[in-house]
Amino acid sequence: MQAPGSLKPSLGGLLLDLGLAAAGRAGDWHAGAAIVSSARTIQAGGKGNSSRSSKGCADVAPENLLAAWVTRASRAGVPRHQVVHWVRRKAGGSITVWRHLADGSLGVSVPCVVCKAALARFDLRGELVITDGSTDISCDEQVQQLQPGQRLLVRPGQQGADQPMFKERISFNPHPKTLTMAGDYEYFAAQGHHPLAFALAELIDNALRATKGNTERPRSITVSLVTDEKSSKGMVCVRDNGSGMTVQELNNWAVMNLSMEDRGLLNTEEEKCGNRYLSSDISYFGVGSKNAAFYLGKTVKVVSKTSDSSYVHELCIQAAELERRYRDGQAVYEEDMLHRQPGDASSLAAAELPFTQPQALLQEEAAADGGSFTRILIYDLKPDVLGQLCDEDEGATVLRDLAHLYHYYLHGAKGNTFTSSHASVLPNGEQVPDILVERYHGCEQCWRRLLAQVDDDLESRYLAAKRDQLEFVLSVPNHGKVEGVLWYFPYENDQETVPLDPHTMGRMLLTSHREGPTQPAGAGQGVLTQVAPSQLAAWQSQKGAGTQLKRQAELEPEQDAGYAALLAACPTFEAFWQGRLIPGACLDTLPFIRSVRAKRNAAGKDQMPDEVFSRIRGALFFGPGFRVTRNKLTFRDNLALLLEAASPTDRQLEKHFKEWLAGCHRSYDRSVKFEVLCHSAAQAHARKELGKDVTIFERISDGLQTISKGDIIRLSTKPAVLGRVEHFSVPQLVQAEGHFSGGSVTVRALPLEVLGPDNMHTWPLRRLEGLVTPQELQEHTSRELAKLPAGFRFEPLHLAKGGVVALTAGSVLPETSVSVVNGAGNRVVKALIAGQRQQLKVDEPACDGEVVLSFENKSPIQETFQFQRISGGLTRAGCYCLQYSLLPELPGGRTLRFSIDLQVTAGPPVSFDIRGEGRAVALSKSIMLGEALPPLKLLLQDSHGNAVPADAASWAERQVQLQVLQGSVAGGGAVLQELNVVADTEAQQDELWLMNLRVLGPTSPAPGGMQLFKLPAPDAAAEGKATGRTQRGTAAAPPPAATLPIVRSVDVSLAAHIEGLAPQGFPLRLAPGAPHSLRLLAGHPFSQQQASEEEQEELAQQLMTQLAPEQQLVAAQIMSGEQLPAFKVQTLDVWGNATCPNDVLPFEVALQCAATDPDSSTFAVDDRGVATISGLTVQRQDATSEGEGGSAPDPAAADKSQQHKLLLWPQCGQELGRRMQEGRDGGEGELVWQLSGMEAGGRVEGLAVRCVDEVGRPAAGGVRGRIQVSWAKGSKKAVLGGDDIRLPSLQAPDAVGQPVPFWVRFVGDPKEWPGVSLDINFEVSVIPGPPASWSVAVVDYRKGAAAAAAAAAGKAGEADGAADLTSIPCGQPFYLEIEALDACHNRCCFGCAEDRPNPTVQAEADDPEAQLQLDPDAWQHKWDNTQAGGDVCLYKLWLAGPPGPVKLVVRDQAGEDGASLLVPDELALELLPGPAAALVADCPAQLECGTRGLLDSLPVKVVDAYGNLAEGCAFEVALSGSALNAEGVAARVSAAGSNRAKLRNGVACFKNVRIQAQAEGLYKLTVGSHSRKIAVQEAMVMVKVCQQNYVCNLEPAGAGQALQCSLEAQVLMPRAPSRRSGSASSWVTVWQCQVLFTDDAARIRELQARYGSSRQNMTLSISRLLQAGDPDLVGVFAQLGYVDEPRLSAVLAANYCAAMQVMVVKSYEAINRLRQAAQAASMPIPSMLSYTLIQEYTPEDAYGGNIAMQGMSELAQQLLADACQGTDPPLPMPLPHTRQLSLLGNSRRSAPPDCLPANQWPPGCLGFAVNLIRPRFSNTRKGLMYAQLGRTLVFETLDQAAAYRACVVNSLKTSTADIVTLDGSKLSGRGVVVGSNFRVCPIQEAPFRFGSRPAGELQGPPNAAAWQ
Repeated sequence: MQAPGSLKPSLGGLLLDLGLAAAGRAGDWHAGAAIVSSARTIQAGGKGNSSRSSKGCADVAPENLLAAWVTRASRAGVPRHQVVHWVRRKAGGSITVWRHLADGSLGVSVPCVVCKAALARFDLRGELVITDGSTDISCDEQVQQLQPGQRLLVRPGQQGADQPMFKERISFNPHPKTLTMAGDYEYFAAQGHHPLAFALAELIDNALRATKGNTERPRSITVSLVTDEKSSKGMVCVRDNGSGMTVQELNNWAVMNLSMEDRGLLNTEEEKCGNRYLSSDISYFGVGSKNAAFYLGKTVKVVSKTSDSSYVHELCIQAAELERRYRDGQAVYEEDMLHRQPGDASSLAAAELPFTQPQALLQEEAAADGGSFTRILIYDLKPDVLGQLCDEDEGATVLRDLAHLYHYYLHGAKGNTFTSSHASVLPNGEQVPDILVERYHGCEQCWRRLLAQVDDDLESRYLAAKRDQLEFVLSVPNHGKVEGVLWYFPYENDQETVPLDPHTMGRMLLTSHREGPTQPAGAGQGVLTQVAPSQLAAWQSQKGAGTQLKRQAELEPEQDAGYAALLAACPTFEAFWQGRLIPGACLDTLPFIRSVRAKRNAAGKDQMPDEVFSRIRGALFFGPGFRVTRNKLTFRDNLALLLEAASPTDRQLEKHFKEWLAGCHRSYDRSVKFEVLCHSAAQAHARKELGKDVTIFERISDGLQTISKGDIIRLSTKPAVLGRVEHFSVPQLVQAEGHFSGGSVTVRALPLEVLGPDNMHTWPLRRLEGLVTPQELQEHTSRELAKLPAGFRFEPLHLAKGGVVALTAGSVLPETSVSVVNGAGNRVVKALIAGQRQQLKVDEPACDGEVVLSFENKSPIQETFQFQRISGGLTRAGCYCLQYSLLPELPGGRTLRFSIDLQVTAGPPVSFDIRGEGRAVALSKSIMLGEALPPLKLLLQDSHGNAVPADAASWAERQVQLQVLQGSVAGGGAVLQELNVVADTEAQQDELWLMNLRVLGPTSPAPGGMQLFKLPAPDAAAEGKATGRTQRGTAAAPPPAATLPIVRSVDVSLAAHIEGLAPQGFPLRLAPGAPHSLRLLAGHPFSQQQASEEEQEELAQQLMTQLAPEQQLVAAQIMSGEQLPAFKVQTLDVWGNATCPNDVLPFEVALQCAATDPDSSTFAVDDRGVATISGLTVQRQDATSEGEGGSAPDPAAADKSQQHKLLLWPQCGQELGRRMQEGRDGGEGELVWQLSGMEAGGRVEGLAVRCVDEVGRPAAGGVRGRIQVSWAKGSKKAVLGGDDIRLPSLQAPDAVGQPVPFWVRFVGDPKEWPGVSLDINFEVSVIPGPPASWSVAVVDYRKGAAAAAAAAAGKAGEADGAADLTSIPCGQPFYLEIEALDACHNRCCFGCAEDRPNPTVQAEADDPEAQLQLDPDAWQHKWDNTQAGGDVCLYKLWLAGPPGPVKLVVRDQAGEDGASLLVPDELALELLPGPAAALVADCPAQLECGTRGLLDSLPVKVVDAYGNLAEGCAFEVALSGSALNAEGVAARVSAAGSNRAKLRNGVACFKNVRIQAQAEGLYKLTVGSHSRKIAVQEAMVMVKVCQQNYVCNLEPAGAGQALQCSLEAQVLMPRAPSRRSGSASSWVTVWQCQVLFTDDAARIRELQARYGSSRQNMTLSISRLLQAGDPDLVGVFAQLGYVDEPRLSAVLAANYCAAMQVMVVKSYEAINRLRQAAQAASMPIPSMLSYTLIQEYTPEDAYGGNIAMQGMSELAQQLLADACQGTDPPLPMPLPHTRQLSLLGNSRRSAPPDCLPANQWPPGCLGFAVNLIRPRFSNTRKGLMYAQLGRTLVFETLDQAAAYRACVVNSLKTSTADIVTLDGSKLSGRGVVVGSNFRVCPIQEAPFRFGSRPAGELQGPPNAAAWQ
């Protein structure tokens, strides 16, 4: 090496000092290595030879040598120019330089620099060249670059291909540090824990192996830790009484990496599983003890003796000696081994002499009788190891670590069971070793302890604290079996019981963190990320034997969190290899544990929360099949990967572990104290609901927080649940309070409006997060209510737009997808309403309100209710309302509904139906031949039975044929040919009516009646008398009555046939017709007695006799007074069929004869149609008169009797109809006459009545009486008979509708005609008159034609009432119904389309300036003449214009000169804004601002397509973040708060819009819709950006002067004009500020006052109010005072941050104005203080306020002077002790002896804060400042403040106000030292602060009068 301080030599000097070895002949060079050094210079000498000249550089200087050659050339006569060549030829191509070696011999060298320069002149070169192997060293610059110790080579000087090869021998013996420093590198893996114990463990491993064979004596291992009395030197000794080492074994021990396998000592016997693999063969690699020994110290001495040897063998190795040998090139790894007699002290080394223990050990050798032993002594301890030995606490740590490492060797396979009996034999038969550790300081023994007695190692603590354990065995392929054990440590008494050793856990964490990246998940990977290094260091700082971690209950909250993180981060398993702990190996989990943890569901997490997995610890025991590292700190195998492939011997291990862990948590964890048992009734109810083994409580407490019944808590669920506590429960029956685990809490979820009152759930306590503040509850309730449904979203979209959906009967309902959305448009299907899941109900009511279809969808698909192919509800034609209803109801009883109108029409006709009253009558009774049925109607029907519309023309095309069938229509009955069906047809409203339908017999009836009714007599078949002739061939006589059959009805079917359609019909029971004639039955007395047989036969065959008996009867010869012989007659219908009375047509046979008594009689007719005439006496006509006195009959009486049978017939100028009206209560019907075709409001003239008899013949006159009419008052006299009686004219009704009834009554004269009363009823049908006026109405434009049809049919009131028909939206279509009315306001028709005048619609606004747009070209209209009551025209129009009242006028132009033919009609409506179409900026189209411009507001409104403000819109609009000019350059645009704003009443406003442009130009600002669902046109504003700087009122100050004048600058910025201003050139002042112009740099750096962060809404509100310019506004409090001292300013800002936002005004009226301004702008309202509400300070001279204080510090005096000089003086406020002492003096009581004098200024006191702030305005200290700052004191330090308060409180028994200190602390008036809540920020960063004092004079008060 180069000598210190010397410069690196030049090349010339260097090459003379190389010490280069001699080289051989050329071509066979062995280049010697030269080390650059400062050795002495060896002078060289030289000699020549025949081939070349050799001169020494030292003997002959180069110039002398070459000069000699030149001289010789001159002497030889060589020309001057040839001298160089001559010398070169004489000297040869090269020169060899020689030097003298150290031994005097010559050696070759290389030329020096001087020689090289001289030789270069003659083109000569040296024979040798020096090089570093890559570059030749030829100049000083290259030498300067050489490093000390660099190897240099010397080679021959040949170049090119002639250069010879050269070689060098090197040495690669290991450096001594390979042995002496290996331990440092090996134990570097133990970072985080001092490896002293691990190093000692390597030596103990050897001792365990040595003592393995001890059978007759105990296995004794002693570790001695020794320091001298000065603690400057130390020694470590590990000795055992094992087998000792022979000479060869000791030699082998010294060899590095000579393993037991290489020595032949490896145990190949297989260990059995289940014994923890405890084996003493754990010394294996042959490196551990050497590494450990040289890690501890620099000198290692091994002393050993075998039992059969008489010599003691010693081997001492010193690291310094090894390194010296290496430096000197001597053999390094050689040492002398000593062999001595036991007890010989001559071998003691110098390092052993300071200690007495080596000599004591020698004495033990001499005393021992041939025993074997081995001891290793280590001296020259390294400083950190010596420091460990001197630290007594570290001794306890070493004990715990060693006891942990060899725990199972010390206590056996079961470990430390803490019992009196310990295991004495290991499972493999070896003795349990006694390992003793002792500590000596000098000659004094400090402590001595067996490791087996250590009970606070981590393993012992595990076994002591465990409450349960689970053992298992894993089988690892190709490695053997692994035995494992798990322990559970419960949570008890509010703390975790998992033992944590700071050093061990820190080591495991660091090791796991280091090895984590190479291991899979769960193998201790990255656990250090969960624990802060400061926390780990704090735990590791706890030292001493038995030191425990702090209990969780004693930790601060942040420490508690760290403890939990450390607990969760610590690996679960320790690893033991052959029973010895491998400290660096740990595992987080195993596959079966990870599987159980991952498979938990929500219920599983309740049974096994995450915390229980951090409460398990365990150990894994590995056998020799696994490989460890040489230092036994960790495994060479990747345990995590190997155990992933392991299989448990217990196939149900996962199940057993799950049950074990859940049981441990349930049985052992005691975390929460349950208090206040609920009453018995509540207990019974809870056990009914939750289970019989449950006990409920009202309160719980965990030591930090108490939660009671009724509190509102938050639960850790997804989503989070907030609820009110009902009770707490534990899953067991208890009778008292206590700590229990596995508890639950039952809550009633909130809000009730959403979740319902019955939404109660029970959750495990682990879900409980804590109490909820009212504000959090309010926010939660608002969020939940906002999630409630607010509307529906339909697909397809056309269904959601309204209108009517037209469908055909039987069609499937349209497929719809309905999403329930909240107010924000988000789907909310999963939300709860009143605790119930949402479901969508669909009802389909018809027009009459009947629900024809209803179903519910409770299963949404992807948050959408799907309704597909809904059928069965639209089979009936008509109007339907498809109504969607959300269930359950929303809060407040509201139901969310949406309706879709459906118009269902009938399909094509496929059949027809017969309906009507006639069918019902036919089914209810028998129908007689010729009887007219009530009307029947034929309806064409589709496949679903709906009536198909068909007009008269359609019916005319369809031929209807009626027939009577024998049998049913469906069965294809035969047609009865002898029956005919006749009916009148009339087409009415899509129906064909069959009027007066009658079934008639044949046109030519047979003599014996119809075959249909010929039923045989009951005995006809038996007697065989069915033939009609006798044996003589003559006709049979009329049958007697007994042989006649009963008259019966016949069941037939009435069938109707329509071409192309299936026939229809109905059953009909047909009976004979009404009686028409009588037939005398055989045996009557009116036959010809004397006639021949032929005459008699002819007479008998005359069966039919007419009702005129006087023309047909044959006189019977009967004596007067005799009985007329009984005879029988049979009633016949017109077709000769026998008929009898029935319920509908009862009748009797009447007989009138003047020759009988009585002369008039009636006889009943039986069921055969036979009436028996009997009981009549024949007498002469005058017989009665004679018998009664001979008086003649009165003809007048006969006339009266005849008059009662008279009838009234109406007479009119037109044909009258008539109908039979049913009688009341089943009485006789009445005849009603019909007068039709009368125009509404007209008069009927020429009405008259006529008196007729029953057959319609005019009656004879003479009946007097009075006649009355219903339409006129009074009556008039009239005589019936003769001429017609004329009636008064009749006024027709005005309203068209139902016929109006009238009556005429004739009442006979009560004197002449008593009881005579004749009535006639008739009704008048009114039709509309001619059109006279127009009528207009708005129909629901959403419902279209269906609503118009309903309105035209007079059912407009039945339409949806929700539609507002008094307003129309601008620009949207609406429908007008226009119709013509007659003079009586009835709908009327025009007759034909040509007669209809075209109505026109005109729109008029109330505002004459309003421009309305009603384009007639866009109208759509059509006439409908099929509506009931008249023609209706339906108009579709679009009206646009400004919103407001409008009037629609309907008229025509068919009159003269374009006048309206009909009277016009008006309709008043409200024109509303249309739907949102565009956004417009409510400002001029072009604004102007600077390049850093500010628009104070940019109002934007949403308008419809016609520019009307759409006030009902409430969506978000977004201001574009950039504005572009024509060149595409962008300017940044931002608004205060956000670039988004919500439209309110159609208007949004962006506040404080900032435009930052880099260049001038015209920029386009855009505002668009933020919602994708609302598409509107963007608003655009052009902003002209230009450079602007307006400054006015400047008065410059002189150079070098302070600011003597008040300078003010006003910056004028453009404002977006309002709607009314309309001018873009309007400018306003948007802010004002004080501008300082000065050349004083210090003044420029003055601080400005702050009253909050610029991002806070309150700060923005205060700034806006300050800019409002209210005349009574003084300012914000932070601006009204100055503090120059930074520390004082910072602490005052922290203490008065709330007061700094108080706004000060002059009057209370100003407060009202500012509050209203803030509310109008939707800004927060700041706190305000009025001058009129301030109470000023009152001087306290009587309490020491005038006492002069002494001892005030300079800082206090300076601060007081800065705050008061030139402004308000300080307030004379006495300090607390001064005030109290003054009171004591006034009361003549003595002051305490240990108190400050009254006039003494307290140490460190700076005074009251009110006196340390400089007011901005004069005369404000005693009022404003005192009101806000009070009596707060300021001290320099907290200690000084605490001392002063202690004096005042304890000695004077009084109190102080708050005290703040310049060191950033606060002492409250209650004596509390405020913690982290009082945070003092640097004054430059503080959001609140007072400003520093500006230049200039103090300003006057803002309102001087207020302070006088």
